[in-house]
Amino acid sequence: MFGGNSQYDWLMKTLENSLAFDKSDPAKFRLHVLEHYYKYGWKPTVEAFKVGKSTPI
Repeated sequence: MFGGNSQYDWLMKTLENSLAFDKSDPAKFRLHVLEHYYKYGWKPTVEAFKVGKSTPI
């Protein structure tokens, strides 16, 4: 049906990661920062969140 276990494994891993995202505060914060960046640009984002390009969150 899935053409082998690799597609099934990929689907289950994607589903697991999607469900874990809702529980992940760092992932939500990163998404919020990226949305702000795409809307307002680099400088306002750095000033608003006080994080640099390579800052691990």
